[in-house]
Amino acid sequence: MKSFRYILRQTILSAIAFSGLYNLYRRKNRDRVLVMVYHDVVDDQFDIPSDHYNYNTTIRKSRFVREVKYLCRHYTPITLEDFIAWKIKGEKLPPNPVLFTFDDGHTNLFRNAVPELNRRGVKAVFFVKSGCIGTIEQNYCERYLSYTASYKEGQKAYTAFRQVPFAQQLAMIDQCKGRQYDTVNSQKYSHVTQEECLALLKEGHSIQSHTVHHYILSSLENSAVREELFESKQSLEQLFSHRVETLAYPFGDPRFDFGEREKIQAKNAGYLLAFSGERRDVNGVTRNEDNFSISRFGDVNHDLLYFKLLLSPIRLVK
Repeated sequence: MKSFRYILRQTILSAIAFSGLYNLYRRKNRDRVLVMVYHDVVDDQFDIPSDHYNYNTTIRKSRFVREVKYLCRHYTPITLEDFIAWKIKGEKLPPNPVLFTFDDGHTNLFRNAVPELNRRGVKAVFFVKSGCIGTIEQNYCERYLSYTASYKEGQKAYTAFRQVPFAQQLAMIDQCKGRQYDTVNSQKYSHVTQEECLALLKEGHSIQSHTVHHYILSSLENSAVREELFESKQSLEQLFSHRVETLAYPFGDPRFDFGEREKIQAKNAGYLLAFSGERRDVNGVTRNEDNFSISRFGDVNHDLLYFKLLLSPIRLVK
């Protein structure tokens, strides 16, 4: 039985959707690029509680399909090559362009997201961890968060974890051993194989860098940052004979995870552009936005009505 609050919320959202405000907003921002970021598209039967620490970045396939249909209907999908040509060379794009990006390179993306993209002719960008191709493992921060009991506890632990040096982060993980370990999102830990990456490239998608190990770059020494950036780019280019020109910072919050040092190192490593993690800024990317801190929208795990609302200037409390 749906609550009165839920029914009222859906009624308001439906009224906004039919008002034409979304169309006016898209017309206003038709020359900006909406850069989407998804992390995990899991099977519909996969159940993750709404208070789980990974809830916001994990979306079921049926919900993902609805969002892709909506985006393809109201925006124009572009390729990474289109985006680079526009951002650096000043070339033109169609109105209301959208770039689809996917972080981490988990197998569930290949199984659940890629067929839907191919069906609609969408060419996406997959940021993969070069040291994890074909493996089944969590990144080190996920290992730490897996000992937390809820979204609230996980966010608190996440904030504390990302603000200390790398050696201290490893010590924090060791201190958790023996506690109750979370397995609810085990479907997320399998990474795409070399063969699956080659299939993505053959279908017109792009493989780009998400570093080697997905460490929080700001917590590393200078030499380790260089290694994560250079080695990932070089390894992926050698493995796939494919140009790797862009980077997605692991975790990607400019308040904690990268700064001027990381931007300079990314440029020195030969990257042309670098993307941040998900943000709520959905006005879109402009050509004069910092090439090494490009914003993306990733607040995606919502019903379609609320998702539409988020892609607008209107903000309501969930």
